[in-house]
Amino acid sequence: MVSMRKLWRKGFWIAALLGLLFFLTIGGSSVRTFSLARRVRGILAQADSVRLVEYRVYNMQTHRNSEPLTEKVFEKKEFPRLIASLPFLGLCDSPACGFVPHHALICNLPNGREITIRICLSCDGIQFDNERYADLPMSWHHSLVSLLSDSGMPYRHRMAYGVAGDQPPER
Repeated sequence: MVSMRKLWRKGFWIAALLGLLFFLTIGGSSVRTFSLARRVRGILAQADSVRLVEYRVYNMQTHRNSEPLTEKVFEKKEFPRLIASLPFLGLCDSPACGFVPHHALICNLPNGREITIRICLSCDGIQFDNERYADLPMSWHHSLVSLLSDSGMPYRHRMAYGVAGDQPPER
């Protein structure tokens, strides 16, 4: 007959293995989401003003955007709504297409520094200034699209910008 002690050990190792599997598949992604949310919220907490901008073209070689198509300036009193669109929890998903950001949050800090957070809603990527881009947490996509809509900015499919970005989108 199997003793209770052996059953307990077996159950413990199965639970430990399942916990490790959970952390490797979901937990690591949640940690990335938490650290991204903390970083963006930290920047927003320091900012004097924030502009949400939609661009037609982003040049990957020069890291420059075209002239803005639409723009929304957030006042300090609107920052809580902006921060609420970036939940702490969620999973990061790998980008399905190339990182071509058509939206950006441009944060002006009190020391005169400007931090640009570029967002690609097509591949769900995010980039701080000219750093390497990272996966946008899946829970942020819907929140950011809602933020665009609430701010009077259109959410367009990436093909609306033209294949090479050389055609202006329809308004």
